[in-house]
Amino acid sequence: MVKTGKKNVMTYRGRPVMRLEPIHDKVVGKDDSFLQLDGIVDDKNENLSNQAMDEIIYS
Repeated sequence: MVKTGKKNVMTYRGRPVMRLEPIHDKVVGKDDSFLQLDGIVDDKNENLSNQAMDEIIYS
């Protein structure tokens, strides 16, 4: 059913506990910061920390 685009609600003892629904593809632009991480390196050629990546992506 999900392949046809329909949502399904799963219940436990008559109460909804989960929803199963299709994921619609999102088009990501070439300027997306996350996709540019592979081109970012520091001077010491060390791996970037998660914090450093977050600062690059979200600042």
